[in-house]
Amino acid sequence: SSLQSLQNVIMKAAITLLILGLLFIYGEARKCHNEVECNSKGKCSNVTICQPVVQPMVPIRKPLECIFQECIPEDKCRRHITFCRNGPDQCFFLMDARSYPRMGCATAAQCEKMKKLYPSSAYCCNTNNCNDP
Repeated sequence: SSLQSLQNVIMKAAITLLILGLLFIYGEARKCHNEVECNSKGKCSNVTICQPVVQPMVPIRKPLECIFQECIPEDKCRRHITFCRNGPDQCFFLMDARSYPRMGCATAAQCEKMKKLYPSSAYCCNTNNCNDP
């Protein structure tokens, strides 16, 4: 009787572990699929962060993190990821020398300083008013 109940406990534990293992594998597979969406070869990179992509020119309200994904020719699976954590940091579009918008982290004060240094440039602007002078 006690042997049978022990076998039942072991069987239930084994089934639970099997289900959890399958869920983990499914989650990892989905993460890998999301990471390589811009990789034509379907090869999974070693990137472990899997978050929705914030596209340029989309207003963001009080973001906790900004993520910008970009496919580059040398390695189609590489990602340029910038995080803006809790606190004063917000997501800003940083305009580089070619006026190409890319997502970055900056405080409003840092952006004001950049605007004073480069008044004719939209180097640093808040996503909600990116076209403001």
